[in-house]
Amino acid sequence: MKKTLQMVFALGSISLASGASLAGIFVLTDPVIQKQELAAKTQMAKQVLPGAEFDLDSSKKGGPADRFEGRDRDGKIEGVVYVTTARGYGGPIDVVVGMKTDGTIQGVRVVKASETPGLGSRIREVRYGEKEPYFTKQFKGETVSDFSSGKFKLDAISGATISSKAVESAVRKAVDLFKQESFAKQGG
Repeated sequence: MKKTLQMVFALGSISLASGASLAGIFVLTDPVIQKQELAAKTQMAKQVLPGAEFDLDSSKKGGPADRFEGRDRDGKIEGVVYVTTARGYGGPIDVVVGMKTDGTIQGVRVVKASETPGLGSRIREVRYGEKEPYFTKQFKGETVSDFSSGKFKLDAISGATISSKAVESAVRKAVDLFKQESFAKQGG
C-alpha cells in the first residue's frame, strides 16, 4: 500500500511539473506567435489592398473577423481588409479580402488551409509566370452589389468544390462586414 502511494505521488508530481512547464512555455511563446501571425496577415493585407499603408496597432482583432484599415499617405482611408474564416474540406480556411471604400474587391488571398494536396490545395496555386493565385483572381474587381444581386457566379475548381465554396463563403462574410462600415452606408 505504501509503495502504491509513493508511485501515485511520484506520477502526480511528474504530471503536475509537466503541466506547469507546458503552461509556462505557452505563456512565453503565445505573444510571439500572435505577433508573427499579425505580421503575416498585415503582409497579406498589403497584397490585397496595394498602395495602402497599415498600422498594426490600429487593427481590430476578434469578433467575426480581423479588420485592418488601409490608409493613404495623408491618413485618408482607402479601404479595409478583412481576415475571415470558412469551413473547407480539410478544416478551416482563412482568407484575406481587400476592399476599396467604394465596395470593389481589390484582392483575395488564402492565408491558411489544410486542404487535400492536388485538389483543394489548388485554391492557393499560382500558375507559372503569374504573380497571384489563379483561383482567387476571379474575385478581383467584383463589387458588393455583384454579391448582393447574385451577379457573381463562382468558377469552382473541378474536384475541389467544397474548398472553392469555402473561399467564396469567406469572401461573402467580408462583403457582409463591409456593408456595415460607415463609409459603405454613406455610399463610398
